[in-house]
Amino acid sequence: MNWLVPPPTTLKVIRKMINENASGVLVVPVWKSAPYWPILNARDGHSSRKVQFFPKVGNIFGGPKRGKHLCRDNNVKFDMAAFLFESE
Repeated sequence: MNWLVPPPTTLKVIRKMINENASGVLVVPVWKSAPYWPILNARDGHSSRKVQFFPKVGNIFGGPKRGKHLCRDNNVKFDMAAFLFESE
């Protein structure tokens, strides 16, 4: 089972998961105008895909104080979603 938290340019990751019938959990921002959103929500034979939504709730990006972070102040300003890809 893969755990995938790619940068916002996630289309290549999603297409690879679908094309290779790979298993994994993909975590992305809930961004309904993003190019990846319709693909994740399509009913194209992958309708068994499950999703869990996580509302913006403070710090979910713990870790070291140094380095690059998605949210510099560790306060999430957007909802997140986790999509389960299951191989057949």
